[in-house]
This record gives sequence, C-alpha cells and structure tokens, in this order.
Amino acid sequence: MAQVIKVLARYHEVSIVFPSHDLVELPHYISKSFVLPKLGSQKNTFSVRPKLGADILGLHEQRLSDFLEQVDTDFIYWTHSYLPAGVPALFKRYAYKSIVEFANIEGQRFSSMAKVATLKPRIKLLLESVKAKFWEPNIAKSALVSVALSSNDADQLNKWGANVLLAPNGVDYTPMESAGPSGYLLIFASMNYAPNVAATLSFVNNIWPQISKVHANLELVIAGRSASKLEFGPTQNVRIISDPISQDPIYQGAIATVIPTNSGGGSQLKITESLQRKRLCLISPYTLRTAPADLFEFLAGYVFHDARTCLELIDQVFVESARQKLENDIAENISELSWDKTMHDVLDTLEH
Repeated sequence: MAQVIKVLARYHEVSIVFPSHDLVELPHYISKSFVLPKLGSQKNTFSVRPKLGADILGLHEQRLSDFLEQVDTDFIYWTHSYLPAGVPALFKRYAYKSIVEFANIEGQRFSSMAKVATLKPRIKLLLESVKAKFWEPNIAKSALVSVALSSNDADQLNKWGANVLLAPNGVDYTPMESAGPSGYLLIFASMNYAPNVAATLSFVNNIWPQISKVHANLELVIAGRSASKLEFGPTQNVRIISDPISQDPIYQGAIATVIPTNSGGGSQLKITESLQRKRLCLISPYTLRTAPADLFEFLAGYVFHDARTCLELIDQVFVESARQKLENDIAENISELSWDKTMHDVLDTLEH
C-alpha cells in the first residue's frame, strides 16, 4: 500500500488512518494522519462481520466517524475489502465516495486456505469463507468503485454488479546485476502465513530432492519473516535466512525465485518484487491466476506442475548466458508497468 499512497499523494492531499502501538514517522507527502490504538481482538467469531475487519476497525467506529467528519474528505480509499465490512454502518454512510481495494476475493481465499489447514483452523477458515459470501458482494456493489488486482478477481466483482477498475501492482524497477555462477534458487515469503508455509514445505519435501539430484551444487535459499520456524527433515543444500533486514542482497544472489503457493493470497506482490529486480519467477498454476494481466502471457511460460517441469525451467536459468537473455526479456516485459500506469484508471476516477 505504500506505493499506492505515494502515487495518490502526487496528485491529491492524502490523510491516512492506521492502527499502531508505536509512534510512526510518516513520509512528508502525507497531509494528515490519525492513529488508532490497537485494542486487541474482538469476540466476533460468530458475527457476520469479517474477523480481520472487525478486529482492526470494529472497536474504533466512533473514532473513525469523528475523523472523517473532521477531514471532510472527497474520497475514502479502503485498502482492503474487509475493512469497510468491519464497520458496516459507517461504510453505508460513506459508500457513495468509497473506493474499495479487493486485494483478493476473500471467500475464495479462505476456502483455499481451509483445504490445506488442520481441523480446528479449517473450521474457522470455512466460517470466514461463508461469512464473506454475505458481506463481500454487498461491499462490492455498494462502493463507488471496486479495485481488483487481477483479471480473475475483476471478473468475479463484475458478476456481483460492482463498478470495477483493474489496477494490478506496479513494478518499482530496481534492476540488479546477474547472479554469479554460485547463484541459488530463492523462495522469499513470510512464514507467518500458513499458505506460504504449506507451499514451501511441499516444494522442499516433494520437488527439491529431485532437482538437487540433477543439480548437486545448486542451493535453495528460503528467506523471509519467521523462516527459522520451518520444520522439515534432512535435505541437501537448503539454507534458511530468517527475518532479513533487507531484501536486495538476498535477491542479488538468486538465479530465479520460486513462488509455489497453492492457496491464500499475496502472490502478485512476490511476482512484482522479483521481476522488478530482473529475477525470473518459477510459479505454480495457482500463482499464475493472480499475476498482473500485462504479465500473464510472459509468466505462463514459467509455470511448473511437478519436479520434472520445474527442473526443465531451472535448466533454462542455470546457464548464465541464457539467464542474462531472460533477464533482458523481463526488463522489456515490465517496462510499461510503473505504478502511475497501473493506477491510471483509479487516478482518472479521482479527477472526474
């Protein structure tokens, strides 16, 4: 969201509302801010409201209402669909000037997460999925604009009768030099998120051993928040980098990244974070569904289904000269995907 706010602030005065325990130093382009104290979770398991939205905003409805009256904003940009659903009465009052970003279709996301969860979490996830079938279409139809990040999500929002704009993540191009001959394969993701854990363990246990037999000197690096908590058996050439301070040095050493997710959301961000550094993404079919529309055709050539197809893709990036050609192809494919361009339709809506 930082990039979205930055783009919006180039053309408009932007006030932001966010929960925090700590003092936060905000960038100069933020006109005004309002910090909501974190008050803990609500007992809302059996409420029709989404748990995340109710936890973040549910106890702050009056504070938020007072702030919105004070700033008298022209538009409200809700950074996730579950936020307005957490304060339904307030949203109803301001729906006519609300732009709601659907980072995912929550009913589908929770349903996919439930498929790989154990019994107790599965029940909670399925309940959230059922709840989303009630609040999610209503939010989409009521908002002035619903923003989708992928074509698949845009199609679903259109089916619900929403006024939809497609605005995928932009690419903040920061090209790097190619990795040297000792480059590694990289999985970079937060391991506090169950779908990332499930996908990573599946890759390590089921695909990596066969790749390692063929490329005995190739290393798999798993990096991200809480990566040290991953538990898997003895595996050749796997290195963990937990809670890294900076992403760039880790991407620098990679010949390619692997995004193996088969449930949940958030894959589009990992795609753009990798491509902006000229690192090819080897992706699962599920991940491809979330890709920016302008990159779909390019990325479709780098989908793996099993160890054999993954190995075929690794062979393409293993040779340095071939990898450099692929990196040039990446640069060409992302050259027109600046945040200003991907946000163009949203900016145009705000202007008119």
